[in-house]
Amino acid sequence: MRIKANKTRMFNLVSTYFEIKQKMIEAVFYKTPRAARYLLEWQDHRGNKSWASLYDCGGIPLLRIDGIAARSSDGVTYRKLSYAELSERGMVEHDKAKAAIRRIRRDHGGRG
Repeated sequence: MRIKANKTRMFNLVSTYFEIKQKMIEAVFYKTPRAARYLLEWQDHRGNKSWASLYDCGGIPLLRIDGIAARSSDGVTYRKLSYAELSERGMVEHDKAKAAIRRIRRDHGGRG
């Protein structure tokens, strides 16, 4: 299984656990190339920025919050998630689908 996300899903996930007073359209979403790591950046009405990172760490999905939204002394909060929870939100890509795509491409000479 592999984590997948888009701006809407990431925003909804983060707002479930942390307060985001900004509208989704004002938040910025990033995906790292060649890796399943996602970042959502937003700021409060005072201009204080916060970041949420979603990634897999040793088979455990982690949501990391940095900045003012973390509400901790060091400014960082981690939340362990489960693949079942992410799957309910449509944020998991199953390996079976990728294998099927490879098989179709192989059977059709690289097209498809």
